[in-house]
Amino acid sequence: MERKGMNDHIKEEAAVLASMLIEDVSLSAYDMRRNYWQFRVTGFEGKTPAHRILMSYYDDQIYIPPADRKPGKVLHVFDMGEAEKPARYAVASYSVRLMKEDEPISLLDLLKRAHRRNLVGFTEEAAEAEALEIAKHVLGCD
Repeated sequence: MERKGMNDHIKEEAAVLASMLIEDVSLSAYDMRRNYWQFRVTGFEGKTPAHRILMSYYDDQIYIPPADRKPGKVLHVFDMGEAEKPARYAVASYSVRLMKEDEPISLLDLLKRAHRRNLVGFTEEAAEAEALEIAKHVLGCD
């Protein structure tokens, strides 16, 4: 029986996370947390993101009794600001609870939702359009 190394486990976890997305996304290990890895988005549809984007997908209820847990795991997306000079704290974030059997979702849409939460004083249409433009810029698609 062949033993897997740490790099193999990291690659597997990155592949699971990437499979949750409809776009072609490249991920690299960013930070090892106590019970999960945080990954950095290094590529989006063949482009390099303009911002540092961090993602993780893990069970956030490990300390809750099994009978009281919600199904699925949480997918977190954090926009940390410009790639060359990221902020210490996220400038925008969004989380969604997913199960492995759920349909893949869009990273562009997740970032749009993250930035939409920060836009106040806009009409609904204007906020949606502005959030989409910001998300495209963040991902290097503008």
